[in-house]
Amino acid sequence: MRKIPSMFWVPLFLLSSSFSVALDYSVITPRDSLKDGDTLSSTDHVFQLGFFSFDQDEQPQHRFLCLWYKQPFAVVWVANRNNPLYGTSGFLNLSASGDLQLFDGEHRALWSSSSSSKATKPAKNPYLKINCTGNLLLGDDEEAVLWQSFDDPMNTILAGMKLGKNFKTQQEWSLTSWKTLKDPSTGEYTLSLDTRGLPQLILRKKGDPSYSYRLGSWNGLSFTGAPAMGRENTLFNYKFTSSAQEVNYSWTPRRDIVSRLVLNTTGKLQRFIQSKQHEWNLANTAPEDECDYYSICGAYAVFRSKVEYFERS
Repeated sequence: MRKIPSMFWVPLFLLSSSFSVALDYSVITPRDSLKDGDTLSSTDHVFQLGFFSFDQDEQPQHRFLCLWYKQPFAVVWVANRNNPLYGTSGFLNLSASGDLQLFDGEHRALWSSSSSSKATKPAKNPYLKINCTGNLLLGDDEEAVLWQSFDDPMNTILAGMKLGKNFKTQQEWSLTSWKTLKDPSTGEYTLSLDTRGLPQLILRKKGDPSYSYRLGSWNGLSFTGAPAMGRENTLFNYKFTSSAQEVNYSWTPRRDIVSRLVLNTTGKLQRFIQSKQHEWNLANTAPEDECDYYSICGAYAVFRSKVEYFERS
């Protein structure tokens, strides 16, 4: 059920309470405990779950349970974004009832999936794994989805994730920016699907009702206020679902493309695409310039953009 590094050949008499072996799990069960230094990897080893410090210089003791791309490195989800661990004594447990719980060294709970309280029946042999899509999945032997990170997005959308709302369960999928590049706590900007009237994606700034960027309504191929989506139709499949039960937007790649959408700390929605050299390249940004913002110039105004458009290789 788990992989143990080759260094485990060290003679047993050398092992002591001060020596521990970092484990790389493929699946976590209630018998396991993910400690700082341990990791949980997807079967293709593209994604990993583990503990990480964003500010190695100023706050190296602030630790977060994160899900990331291994190469090139990029954090895509943070469990305790508003409640950092202090030091390296934190650990993640999976209870027999199907709850993920993150504890500090004093056994104080800092985060929980709270999945057992929402379940319709008791979990049967729960387990935690990372799908090849980057979805951290808590399931059981009866193939029930007890909890998943795709239902708890942070600032990043991966292929197959949703933005929108389920009216039956009241589940909402939206993005919230980080505070800073070194602080993943809740930032000022949100991106959500406004389901009132004709559904449309709207970017808002906390405490500033005048700040609004509308990606427009769905025209069958893309959102009318997002011209970059139209230019990307050869690269991605865009899906918009609208029914009495649920309204959502998602995307998947048409080809062998690795990509992620990120709501950055300044309120820009950015698409990154992984290059053949295993680097994250910025493909496009929305809003592209100031004239994209709602009512920035007032009625009858003319805005002259300073953006120079170019072909990307």
